[in-house]
Amino acid sequence: MHITELQTPYIGRKIIVYGSGKNANRPVPHWREVQQVSGPLYKGREAVNKYGELKCDLYLLYDEVPVGLRYIKNQHIDDRVTTEYLLGLLQSENLASLSGYLDNLREDMENSRWVGLADIEFVKQFDEPLAQKLALHRQNRLELWEQARRRNEKEGQVKR
Repeated sequence: MHITELQTPYIGRKIIVYGSGKNANRPVPHWREVQQVSGPLYKGREAVNKYGELKCDLYLLYDEVPVGLRYIKNQHIDDRVTTEYLLGLLQSENLASLSGYLDNLREDMENSRWVGLADIEFVKQFDEPLAQKLALHRQNRLELWEQARRRNEKEGQVKR
C-alpha cells in the first residue's frame, strides 16, 4: 500500500526533533500530527516543498516511551514509498522494536560511531544510566575529533 493511502487516523504526539535558529543543535519535544504506518513507524502530514515534491517526516513511537523520535526528515514520497518498503527499511535497520533501537546505540558506542543528541534525549526518558553513557561516548568522540582537527591544522602549518 502506498503511504498516502493509509486510513489510520492522525493523532497528536510529542516528538523529539532538533530546534531551529540558535537552538538548531538542541533536541526539543514538539507536538506533531502523526499517522501510524505500522508498529512503531509513524508518518507526519505530507507537504509539497518548493520544488513541487511531496515529502513527509517519519517517526519512531515505541509503546513504552512517552515522547517519540524523528527517524527520517523530509522523506520523498514517490511510487516506491509503500508501507512494505518502509517496514522493510525499519526491520533491516533493527528499529522495529525498542530493544533493537537500543542494541543499535550500544553497537554505535562499541564501534566508536557518532551518537546524536536527539538519541540521548530520547533514551533519557526510560534509561538514564544508558543516556549518561551515550553522552560520555559522544563527548569523547567530540574531543577526539577536536584533537585530530588541531593536529591536522598544526601539520598544515608545518608543511608550508
